[in-house]
Amino acid sequence: MCLLDTNIAFYANFANMKKAIVLSAFVLLACFSAGAQMMPDSTVQVVAYWDKGDKVMYSVESSTKRIYKSGEEEVLLSSSENDYFEVVDQTDTSYILRLTMKDVVTSTVDDPLDAEFMSDMIGRVQLDYLTDECGDLKSFYNIYSESERVLEELPKWCDEFIKQKGHALKAKQKERLKALAGGLSSQFGDSDALYNNTVPTLTNMLFFHGLRLDTTRVYNVNTKIDAVFGHSFETEQSFWVDSAQSDTTFVVIRGHASLGNDTLMPYLEEAVMDGFRQSTADEDEYQESWDSWLQEAVDSHLQVTLDKYWLWVIHLPTGWPSQVGILTETKLVSDDEEINTVSDNQLVFKEFISENP
Repeated sequence: MCLLDTNIAFYANFANMKKAIVLSAFVLLACFSAGAQMMPDSTVQVVAYWDKGDKVMYSVESSTKRIYKSGEEEVLLSSSENDYFEVVDQTDTSYILRLTMKDVVTSTVDDPLDAEFMSDMIGRVQLDYLTDECGDLKSFYNIYSESERVLEELPKWCDEFIKQKGHALKAKQKERLKALAGGLSSQFGDSDALYNNTVPTLTNMLFFHGLRLDTTRVYNVNTKIDAVFGHSFETEQSFWVDSAQSDTTFVVIRGHASLGNDTLMPYLEEAVMDGFRQSTADEDEYQESWDSWLQEAVDSHLQVTLDKYWLWVIHLPTGWPSQVGILTETKLVSDDEEINTVSDNQLVFKEFISENP
């Protein structure tokens, strides 16, 4: 589940990456109705072979945890949901995919009633996306109209939920649910926030659709890594077909990007400075804290690095991804300590709900 300028930049970044791939080595496909995917010339094509009425379910799990040198782990955030993708329309040149999110659970909502309410409300949102005949994402078909519908309907949905619970709810619980509905309105009743909560997942899923990949090559493109100490960074991303794990049924694609200490340390120092600024209004106390931290960082040879790994497993006969994973590791290493902050996002195919023969 990530206003206007930021979102446009995100999609533009993926679009530019895709264009760079095409210009550097990939060749856009002419999509055939035949089923051959693994080519005899060491290339593989990723094409959607979908039909109107097809519906698939994916489990989506995200977590962020801190791992210390001692082996101790601290879970910072976690969430899970089931995402349903349905082909609701099809022409010779396009598909419309409908996304519905169900069974949403997040560690930021502890109360079981609140969690049930949130999942129920989010499960009523339906987002349609337009792809070309190969499955390449082209536009966000109803994101503006759906955000308007959610904004209008969410108070009614809240009343329906409360009515279904009947006398089991106390007055304070009803007030809390209505307040929670207001928070959901800002997330799903705003087109920018709605984009941020859904589009990056779909863009990652369909990134390679419409492309032919040379299984003998490593590709390098410019990419952007966001939200590291409050900043975004341009860097080079490499990805390649894992030929040893691929066959005529599944293609496995791996990717990697990294940021080194020279790039990240100034921003870590800036984040620490901001933390000290917020903790005290006394200038002398701030300066003393900052000087002490900086000296300790130098003496302990503090280093900070980031590695980001991608994994795509795509079922070639259908074009549905079997798995999409993104793992980000941010390491702080000194002479005495090592702290590894790991963010893991996994989308895994679960089942066909309906599939046309």
